[in-house]
Amino acid sequence: MKILTQAEVSLYPLGGGDISSSVKRFAGILVESGLEVEVGKMSSIVVGESERLFSALRSAYEHVAEAGPVVMVLKLSNACPT
Repeated sequence: MKILTQAEVSLYPLGGGDISSSVKRFAGILVESGLEVEVGKMSSIVVGESERLFSALRSAYEHVAEAGPVVMVLKLSNACPT
């Protein structure tokens, strides 16, 4: 069963450094996974089939986390309009 899911994601790289490049890398992985991504100033909206969305979020998180400590805040819904 395919469930269309919308996520609001905020990513906060810790410890200084170039925050925008980490966020761009994170969002780029989501886009490459075939998801709709709208990057905002404080959070991003990501829309796609739930299995692909969860897989892409994990991959993007792990990729950015390998470079240093990060915090990711995530809200999910299958009831939001797209």
